[in-house]
Amino acid sequence: MVTTTALLRRKDFAPHSCLLELTAVHDADVAQLKATLTGRASTSLEEVKLDLSGLFQQNHRNKKLRKLFKALGDLPHLKTLRFHYGMMERLPIPLLTIALSLSTEKLEILELNQVNLTGTPPEFEVFWETLRRHASLQVFSFSSSGCSSAGSVNQLLRALAETPKLEKVVLYSHDGKCPWGRLEGTAVESLCRSETLQDLQHLVLYDSSDAIHNFFTDEHTSAMARALSNNNPQPLQQPLQQNNIQSQLEEVMISCWPLGRQGVDALCQMLRTNTSLLKCTMVVYELGHDNNTQETCTMPELATALQSNTTLQSFEIHGSTELGKWLEEAFLIMMQSNYTLTTLKLCQDEALFLRPFLQFYLALNKAGRKLLDQNATREDWVSALIRVRQDLSCIFYFLSTNPLLCSNR
Repeated sequence: MVTTTALLRRKDFAPHSCLLELTAVHDADVAQLKATLTGRASTSLEEVKLDLSGLFQQNHRNKKLRKLFKALGDLPHLKTLRFHYGMMERLPIPLLTIALSLSTEKLEILELNQVNLTGTPPEFEVFWETLRRHASLQVFSFSSSGCSSAGSVNQLLRALAETPKLEKVVLYSHDGKCPWGRLEGTAVESLCRSETLQDLQHLVLYDSSDAIHNFFTDEHTSAMARALSNNNPQPLQQPLQQNNIQSQLEEVMISCWPLGRQGVDALCQMLRTNTSLLKCTMVVYELGHDNNTQETCTMPELATALQSNTTLQSFEIHGSTELGKWLEEAFLIMMQSNYTLTTLKLCQDEALFLRPFLQFYLALNKAGRKLLDQNATREDWVSALIRVRQDLSCIFYFLSTNPLLCSNR
C-alpha cells in the first residue's frame, strides 16, 4: 500500500503542488512511487518527504530502488529532501548518493531523521566526496542511533566543512549511544572553521554510561573554542591556512558539561574573544561534584568571561540542575556591565531568586542600553524610553542615567 497524503491520484495531485509526502513499505510500491515522481505534475515539486520503512531490508542494488532515487534527484526544482521514519531504519548510502549527486545545483536542505546509514568504506568515500562537491546544500540534519562501521562521524564532519554553501548542521544521537565512532577534536575544529557555516547544533542524549564519548568533552570543547576564539589573527602578509580561517559561526548548541579545567578555560577564552557568535546554548546533564559548592564551582567563570563579550545576544543553559544562589549572583554581576545580551536562560530559571533583577537588565539591553557607550542623540534616548514605556524600573534607570532628558532644552 502506498500513502501519499492523497496526492498520488491524478485528480488530487495539483499540478502546482510544492510538497509531496510518500510512504512505502513493500517492494511493489516502488514502481508506483517512481511513477509519481516522474509524472508531469511532479515538475513543480520543491519538497519531498519520504517514509520508506522496511524497503531496505532487500539488496540496495535492486534496480527499482535505484530508479526511485534517481527520479528523486532528477526533480527539476527539488529544494528540500526529508527522510522521516517512525522508527530507526537503515538507509543504504549508495542510494542517498544517487539522489544527492543528481541534485547538486538545486537541493538546499537534506534531513535524515531516525536513519541509520549503511554501506562499505568505498561507498561512504563516494558519499563524502559528493557532499564536498555539492554546490547548493545549505542545511544538513542527521539524527541516528547507528551507522555501519564503514562510516565515521569524523569523516562526515570534515566533508561538511568543505561543502561550499553549507550554513547549518544538526547532529543528534538517539538513546545515548555513539552511532559513528569516537568523535575527534580535530574534526570538530575543522567543521567550526568552515568558511560558510553559521549554525552548529550538536545535541546528544545521555542516559547510559557508555555514552561518554558522545559528549563534547574537554577535547572537543577546546577544539571548538580554538576555532571560535579571535585571539590569533593571521598576519596579512602570510597566506591563509586552514587552522587560521576565522569561524563564521553565529549560533552553536552543544552538550558540554561537566567539563574539566581545560574545557572550562577554553570555553571562557571563546566567550571573551569571539565576535561572530550571536547565540550560544549549552545542555547540562549534571554539574558534577566540583560544581556543588561555591568554593569549587567553575560555572561562574562563564559569567565572568561574558563581561568582556560585546556581540553575543543569547546565552542559554538547559537542564534540570538547580543552580546555587552564588551562580545567580555571578550572572547578575555580569549583566550589570554586559549591554549586549538580550536572552539569558539558566536551567530552571523560573525559580531563580534573582530572576526579576536579571530580567530588568535584559529589558534594558533590549531597549538599547548600548547607547550609554555611544554618542547617542536626544532622539535615540527618547526612542529607548518609548520601548520601555510599560516598565517603570527601566524608565527610572534611563532618566537617572541621563537626567537632561527631563530638561526642556
